[in-house]
Amino acid sequence: MKVFNGIRYAVAKRLQMPVMEPDIESIEKVECKEIICPQSPSKLEHITGPILSGQEQGEDCLRLAIHTPSLDGKRPVLVFIHGGAFVAGSGLLPIYDASDLAETLDAVVVNISYRLGAFGFLCMIDKGVINLGIEDQKCALRWIQRNIAKFGGDPEDITVTGQSGGAYCIGYIATTTQEPLFKRANLMSAPFGSVISYAKGEEMTQKYLSILGKDIHKATIQEILDAQNELIRQSPKRPPFGPVGDNDLRSKCVMPSLKRVFLSCSIDDALPLTTNALPILAPLFSYFIFKRPAQKFGQRLAKQDINATFMTFNWRHKEGPYGTAHCIGLPLLFSSWEKAKDVPMLFGTTEREFNEHSHRARSLMKRFMNDQL
Repeated sequence: MKVFNGIRYAVAKRLQMPVMEPDIESIEKVECKEIICPQSPSKLEHITGPILSGQEQGEDCLRLAIHTPSLDGKRPVLVFIHGGAFVAGSGLLPIYDASDLAETLDAVVVNISYRLGAFGFLCMIDKGVINLGIEDQKCALRWIQRNIAKFGGDPEDITVTGQSGGAYCIGYIATTTQEPLFKRANLMSAPFGSVISYAKGEEMTQKYLSILGKDIHKATIQEILDAQNELIRQSPKRPPFGPVGDNDLRSKCVMPSLKRVFLSCSIDDALPLTTNALPILAPLFSYFIFKRPAQKFGQRLAKQDINATFMTFNWRHKEGPYGTAHCIGLPLLFSSWEKAKDVPMLFGTTEREFNEHSHRARSLMKRFMNDQL
C-alpha cells in the first residue's frame, strides 16, 4: 500500500477561485504536506472523539490524500468528501486513513480537503465570492481525472462518496453542473432538509462581516475563526455556512455522466445534534432533515433514469448512548477495531459486532462500485 497524504491539487488566494496545480510529471517528484483548513474543534467530538491531533492549519489547504494498492494497473477510484457542518474536518485526518479500505476494495481511494466556513462559504455574489468550497471540490475532481492514472487508478471509473455535509456537496455538484466528474455517488446522511438560499447566504455573510468588524482580507486567521464561532453561537438552529443556491437539489440539470446513486441515513441521525432540544424530537428531526429529503432526492433522480437506491441504517448496539448515530458509518468504513473501540458513539460495541458491520459496509461499497447494487 502506498499513501500520499497532502498532495496540493490547487492554490487559492483568500476568497478567490482555486487555480489547479500543473499535472504531475512523475511520482518521484510528488511533494506532500499535511495542511488542513483553519478550524475550531468539531461540535460532534462528544460522539466522534477528538478528530484534530496537532495538524498544521493554514490557507494552503487545497490538498488531498491518495491511498493506492499499487502504482501499476487501472483500478476503480473512490473519492471521499468529508463532512463537518462545512466548518470542520479534512480528508488528511487520521480518522480517514483509507489504507485498509483501499486494500479491501482493491481500489484507489482519494480523500479531498476543501475550504471551510468563512474561507469557503461566504456569499458575496457581486464580488464573485460564492460556494468557493464547492469550487475547490470540483477542481479536485478535475485534478483526479487528469492525474489518477499515475497512481494506478482509472480516470473513467470514478465513484464519489461523502457523509453529512460532504454528501450534501456531492448532491449539489451533481445537480448544478453538466461537467462529467464522476459516474456514481454514495451519499451518507446528507442534510438535504437544510437549504440556504442566495438571499439567506448573503444575509449570513453580512452578519458575519459585521461580527468580524474589519476587512476580511486584513484579518488574521484567528480573527476569522473567532468571528465564525460567534456567528455559529448566534445561529443555534442550523449551520450558518454551506453551499448556497435556489436550486435546493431539485434541478433537472443532472450531471450526464451520473449513472447510479446510493443514498442512506442512520435511524438516529439527529440524536447527537439535538443536545439542546428534547430527545423525543430527535426522530422527527432525523426524518425531516435526513430521511425524507434523501428519499425525495432519490425519487427525482429515478425519474431521470438514474439508478437510485435508498437504505436506512438501523444497527443499535445494546449499550450505545447515541443509537445509530450520525457519523457511525465512518469508522465502520475507514477504521479497524483497534482504532475505533474508544470512539464514544461506539461505546458498548463488541469487537465481533464492529467487524461484522464494518465488513458489511465495505462489501456494500464494493458492490456499488461494481454496479451490483
